[in-house]
Amino acid sequence: CFLLTGGVGLDNPHLNLCTWLPKTSWDEICRLDEMEHLKGLRKDLEHQIFHFMVCVCVLQDPHHTAFPSEWQEKLGQFQRMLVMRYLWPDKIVLMVQELMQFIEVPPFNLATAFADSHCCAPFIFILSPGSNPMAALLKSGKEQAFELKFQNHNAIFQKGPIAMSMIETGVTEGTWVVLQNCHLANSWMSTLKRVCEELNPDTTYSDFRLWLTSYPSPNFPVAVLQNGVKMTNEAPKGLKVASVCVCFQAVFKKLLFSLCFFHALTQERRKFGPLGWNIPYEFNKTDLRISVQQLRMFLGQYEDIPFDALRYITGECNYGGCVTVDWDCRTLEMVLTAEHKIQGTWLDPDPTPPTLHIPKPTSLRPLIPKPTHLHPLDVNPTLDLCSAVRGYWDPSRCLGGSATSSDDMVYEVAADILNKLPQDFDTDAAMCKYPTSYNQSMNTVLVQEIQQTPPDHPEFGLVVMSAELDLSSVSSTQGWYVDGTPAVFWMSGFFFTQAFLTGSQQNYARKYTMPIDLLSFDFEVMEDKEYKTPPEDGEKDKEGVLTSMKCKIYEREMGNVTKGKIDAQYFYWCPKP
Repeated sequence: CFLLTGGVGLDNPHLNLCTWLPKTSWDEICRLDEMEHLKGLRKDLEHQIFHFMVCVCVLQDPHHTAFPSEWQEKLGQFQRMLVMRYLWPDKIVLMVQELMQFIEVPPFNLATAFADSHCCAPFIFILSPGSNPMAALLKSGKEQAFELKFQNHNAIFQKGPIAMSMIETGVTEGTWVVLQNCHLANSWMSTLKRVCEELNPDTTYSDFRLWLTSYPSPNFPVAVLQNGVKMTNEAPKGLKVASVCVCFQAVFKKLLFSLCFFHALTQERRKFGPLGWNIPYEFNKTDLRISVQQLRMFLGQYEDIPFDALRYITGECNYGGCVTVDWDCRTLEMVLTAEHKIQGTWLDPDPTPPTLHIPKPTSLRPLIPKPTHLHPLDVNPTLDLCSAVRGYWDPSRCLGGSATSSDDMVYEVAADILNKLPQDFDTDAAMCKYPTSYNQSMNTVLVQEIQQTPPDHPEFGLVVMSAELDLSSVSSTQGWYVDGTPAVFWMSGFFFTQAFLTGSQQNYARKYTMPIDLLSFDFEVMEDKEYKTPPEDGEKDKEGVLTSMKCKIYEREMGNVTKGKIDAQYFYWCPKP
């Protein structure tokens, strides 16, 4: 916990003599000094400032440099990480990689888990997309001569009595019972809990084993999870791991490798979201295994390779059986056709030259991006992980002891925003000052504009406007409310533009006693100057913007239209076809 979040303490009474060390790092060093195995670290750091400063500021690999005096022998590798976290935090990632026993998941070993089990503790396989433990389970049963005492059953609703009969037979005869997909039988989970609680070593055959497979489900009994042996086997991630397979026979191994590579591609495309598959299908090793068995069978029965039959069985039946989108079916067929062939150069594990070999896993290590061994495809998960870890760090540590705290910065920004905001509108006062009038519809327009102005839209981003336009819009309405109906309106700043246009038509229609549905707008471009009186009919609008127009024609005919420049930062210009 200390490695991630640091220590917990109040003010640090010790003066920082190491001026090259940030205040926050010095405070954490002092808290480390309070731990039992690190007592005296602060004093030695003060007495040997030069040695520690050389390690931090000069050397490129301080995590491999010996600590002064007795600290080199006294501290273990993890305790060195605690110290280096505050002396040189950039090296923590490298030290963690050296401390971890493995970075890539070790191979799934069912025999090790079986050695820790007994007849009353069920095995629980926690399923994940793309993995199926049945092959490993059948292999383990064959190795231990239990293949003839193996009972398999899909634990689906309305088949509970069958499962119960299999368990009773296994308890008395010592067979293995496998109940698959327990997450689909929610109504039978209470019975499963009772059965597991009633298992007694005195009345249960010692060879009896109960195997359960299930996806994570809130209905799975907690007591069974606590008493059982839990295992999981995730599908391989990445092309490098998913493509490794055992190949033999000249033609068979080429097609086998292409099939393995095709299987790896189907899983890898899920990382690209809708660009890979419209629906994230759960292709698993069972699809690959049955395809390999069919490939071996077809090669043994026919002299010429039946590619059409193989592609149909593999693409349409095995893998395409769960594909529901036509475009995904088409993509699956094209990928399989491109990969399922024997022509061209292949990564062939045949040791005889001049074929090309699959590289050893260690030879691929230089190709893995450093320092966290994360592929560029995983940028978003990496950012989420780094953001979560970074949240434990104090951002002021990089600014030194005299830096402004985050609270003060927030107060300053909030005060600046409050100073710029105009006073809130009083809707009742506006309705009294500008009552509804038959001959002046603009009074209603102003009241509706005040009501439509959202008081919290800048914080929640409900209106796509810049800060300058937002403040100008509110100021324009405020000026109308205080000084009366303006001679020139700024229509682009209204939140409720439809009311302004309708009000203009209503004033004209009521003045000349005309149906409003027969009116339409006519426009006249006027000189860019200050107008103090409103027009006799209609309204004046300023700072209007015309888009998708022929500039040369309108500039020549209207005269007062000028061509302006648009800030291209918020626009995307579509390429020409």
